[in-house]
Amino acid sequence: MTGIDAGKSAGRLESWKEIASFFERDEKTVRRWEKDLGLPVHRLPGLSKGRVYAFPEELSTWSKRPRGTEAEIAVAPAVESTELPLPAPINIPFLVPPLTAVKPANRALYFALLAPVIILGLAGVGFRLHNRGFSRAFFRTVSANEAAHHPNPEAERLYLEGRYYWNERTAEGFTRALDDFTQAIVVDPNYAKAYAGLADTYSLTREYTAMPEEDAFPRAYTAASKAVALDPNLSEAHRALAFPTYWWKRDIAAADREFERAIALNPDDGLAHLWYANELTHSGRQAHALAEINRAQELDPSSSSVRADKGRLLYAAGKKEEAIALLRQMKKNEPAFVSPHRYLSQIYFEEADYREYLLEARETARLVHRPDDLELVEAEEKGFARDGTRGFFEGMLSVQKKLYAKEKMPAYALAQTSAMLGNKTEALQYLQTSRARHETVIGGLGTDMTLRSLHSDPGYQQLVAEVGFPKLH
Repeated sequence: MTGIDAGKSAGRLESWKEIASFFERDEKTVRRWEKDLGLPVHRLPGLSKGRVYAFPEELSTWSKRPRGTEAEIAVAPAVESTELPLPAPINIPFLVPPLTAVKPANRALYFALLAPVIILGLAGVGFRLHNRGFSRAFFRTVSANEAAHHPNPEAERLYLEGRYYWNERTAEGFTRALDDFTQAIVVDPNYAKAYAGLADTYSLTREYTAMPEEDAFPRAYTAASKAVALDPNLSEAHRALAFPTYWWKRDIAAADREFERAIALNPDDGLAHLWYANELTHSGRQAHALAEINRAQELDPSSSSVRADKGRLLYAAGKKEEAIALLRQMKKNEPAFVSPHRYLSQIYFEEADYREYLLEARETARLVHRPDDLELVEAEEKGFARDGTRGFFEGMLSVQKKLYAKEKMPAYALAQTSAMLGNKTEALQYLQTSRARHETVIGGLGTDMTLRSLHSDPGYQQLVAEVGFPKLH
């Protein structure tokens, strides 16, 4: 039961803390709602200004009123059940789809992440631009639009704050970045950098939270397109557009153009070089990928994100020992940074070192707080202890099928596991489903070694040709 339903039968709320709990938000948020959106809060006469109270019935009525502006997204309460009354549809066509387009299972996440709180006070944060992400060179972009459009100072402050949280590479950081970038857009609807930041956040949130990629990528693509439309000479806008163009649209040529345009506009944009490197290695262009990742590291040698991705790229280029040594050292130095654990688990899986894979996969699931991933690892561990490699894959497949039935697992993952178990027909069927559903992960079809048993099958070869990505030689 949400705070709103519980409040209907409760007495009056006697503090900011209770009012915030009613909406399942923090105190700063509801204080801003009172100031900017007319939240019905009362004050006790003759006492301190901080002594407030509110009536649940009034708050419920306020939260359900029609919302005609972007800022009023803030009134939407968290929803845990599709049986509860849902707020009115939100009208930000370039950022958030209609609520009716969101799967029921994802509606709580829709309000928690996809409709970020707009009016949220996050003052007092020191803008440390040197974190896991990129240093000040990352933010330097010469833009013709800046001469024509001077961003609102508050929007610019929110943008920089959003980048600070974005660089943390954590679920909480991405949630706060969504808040900041969206606030910046509300303050200054023509601020292209804020749209680019929002697009970058959606592009990565799917890796660090439970947000499904089919929800994240369309938002990233649309926000990035808006950024490019506002300022065609903004490097960050083209970089933001390139990411979903490749990973979601699977358009190599268009993604190449966007990355190259971003780099031409700002050769010192380390993130553009990094993301371009990842695209290049995924599409089989390893030499060019290493050149781009090395350039990203030159621009920002302290970036943990660059170093971790370099480890993965080194492995793809056949430099296995160097890759594992780098990622192990990173894991030792930054045990709470998820990327080294994730990349090591992928490498150990491909190397059929399932004991080491299980250790890293368990730690990855713990760090990203994904119970489904943890359940999967536990089934793999039990199967491996019972029947070795075959038991490992059987345990994996059993949980994957359960998650797949709940639409929480891509068909492509089941194809991989079925192929490893020798079930070629089943593997091809899942691949066909993955193709029909336009799953992003199918982009790696032609270079996926877990599917090596299918490489000579005509059906597999036809799928590779349809997907349009290079074959593994």
